[in-house]
Amino acid sequence: MWPRCKGVTIDDDCIVCEIDQENAYDLADAYKDAPHSHFLNCSSPAELCEFIETYGPLFLATKDGRPVLLPRDDKQPLKSLAFYWKFQRWLKSLLKLIRALKDSTGVRQAMIDFFDADLAADRGDLNLRSFRHEAPAGLRLAQFMKMRDPQSAMGLGEWLRNMPESFVLDAAAVLVHASIVVRSRLLVRRKGMRKGRAVLARPVLVNLGQAIEWMCWEDEFLKNPLEFCQACERSFRPKSGHRRKYCGNKCAQKMASKEYRRRESLKKRREDRIRNKASRGRR
Repeated sequence: MWPRCKGVTIDDDCIVCEIDQENAYDLADAYKDAPHSHFLNCSSPAELCEFIETYGPLFLATKDGRPVLLPRDDKQPLKSLAFYWKFQRWLKSLLKLIRALKDSTGVRQAMIDFFDADLAADRGDLNLRSFRHEAPAGLRLAQFMKMRDPQSAMGLGEWLRNMPESFVLDAAAVLVHASIVVRSRLLVRRKGMRKGRAVLARPVLVNLGQAIEWMCWEDEFLKNPLEFCQACERSFRPKSGHRRKYCGNKCAQKMASKEYRRRESLKKRREDRIRNKASRGRR
């Protein structure tokens, strides 16, 4: 069970809140409400406060800011606001890399964006790796570079921008492979008053940050990943297996109007050119 928070405010770069253990909830059961999409759509401290109040902190930490690895009495919500934005950038760039890899479109730039986000998340005293327990994806990429292009004297970031096109898809695959790791186990539960027991396959989720990663994995497993609206950039969960460009009618109508104005502008310029050409011919 994961605690929610109450009284969430932002003080400079610090999240101030109180753990609300009485309203704890099951992380796996929350998947239906798409908290991972809500987190990705936070664009201001106020929206992040609302998210933390609804779903709790991403991670719990000790009083000196270290990750909680074992049950202990001094655990408290992770307070760094910058850490939340780092994790959001990392996750968003990963999902966009996965989409680019599937479509084979814009893969190099998506890979560069994810690599930069992965590096940024691993910088500073409070870094993502200490809470995720996974090695930075850049380490796997460095091994790939050494294997594929052993004579290169470029740094890893420069190599990403200049690698041969034939390496791009394989390099992107290496980054995706090194991103999310899911752990699961079998659980046994009582069947009400019956004598039998129910056996459940459940993910092992120790914090909300890990649960959000698992939800992205589950989306791929169910073949219904989050999409990013081409108008407002917000993430949304498709209602069917069909690809959608926009999160709703408002954005679809906005883009349709924009496209109509663009076509009308092109049409007017074309007519003006024809008119000017005819005018010069009469002279």
